This record gives sequence, C-alpha cells and structure tokens, in this order.
Amino acid sequence: MKKGLHIIVLFLGIFHLPCYAQFDSLNVTVSPESCGMGTAVITLKNSAINCFFNWNDGGSGHERSGLKAGIYLVTIVDASSGADTNIRIEITKTWCEVNVPITFSPNGDGINDELGISNTSLYPNFLFQVFNRWGQIVHEQKKEFKSWDGTSHGLKLPDDAYYYIFFYDADKKDEYKNGSITMLR
Repeated sequence: MKKGLHIIVLFLGIFHLPCYAQFDSLNVTVSPESCGMGTAVITLKNSAINCFFNWNDGGSGHERSGLKAGIYLVTIVDASSGADTNIRIEITKTWCEVNVPITFSPNGDGINDELGISNTSLYPNFLFQVFNRWGQIVHEQKKEFKSWDGTSHGLKLPDDAYYYIFFYDADKKDEYKNGSITMLR
C-alpha cells in the first residue's frame, strides 16, 4: 500500500502588503531521500523587499527543509510597515517504501554477498520473512534488520528463487510488501 505526500496550501486574508505579498509562486516539495520530510519555499513577486517569515514552530525564513508532516502557519511581516498576513501549509505523512533487491550472490566475492533492505529503521515493529518454494520459512527477522547472508540455521541455502513478505508492522499485518529474491552463489 503506497501513500503519497499531499500538500494543501490555504491563503488566509487579503494581501495588501507593501512587500508585495502577492505570491508569484508558493512551492512545497518533498525530499525523496528523507522519506516524508518536506521542503517549503515561499517566493514573493519582489524578492528585493525586506520581509520576515515567521513559522509557528519557531522557524524562520522563506525556505524550510526537514519539515515533518503537520500544519504550518507562516506569518509574513513587512519589515518597514509591520503589516502582515498568514498562509497555511499542510504536509501529510509520506509512505516510505522499503526496497528489497531482486537478486544477491552470497559467494564470498565481496559483491552483493548479503541481502540488505533500505528504510527498515523507519518501521521499528517490522517483520521480514523469507520462504522457499515449498512455503517453509527459511529466514525471519523482527524489529532490527541485519543483512541476510543466505543461510538458514547456519546452513547455506541452495541457489533458487525465494519469496519474501515484509510487514511494516508485525502486529497489524495489513500493510506489507512482497516479492521474490533470486539467490545465485
């Protein structure tokens, strides 16, 4: 199940500021590397005019990064007149998918010897299970991910296609990712 970032921008009030708070553009974007942390950029028509941007979380400036999901109220104040107006920016939580490679080769050559999964630290209650072609669990991990070396109970598993399921929350099991992994030694 994928959820996307939704951005809602609501302008509150009428803009009659000497600092030309008639917006040329208001951009709110997501930094994909941070899986859900947002970036907000507020651009005024005349950027040479001195305005202050005061955010309700204590931040300042016309550009912010590392924003968590939530509602932000930004007061734009003209430095010369003290006139102000407010805007509202809402960033909802982004679903950050784990990435499971489709192949790995635990043959000791130092290249793809272990199966790693990205973004597992974002899901402290995850459950990861790997099954052989007969549906038997050959590998399982919970809560803290450690790269898998292609063994089961200390024995090397044969080259084959294995099937996995990654539950984002082991208690709910309604959000998961599944697929196959090919092991080639």
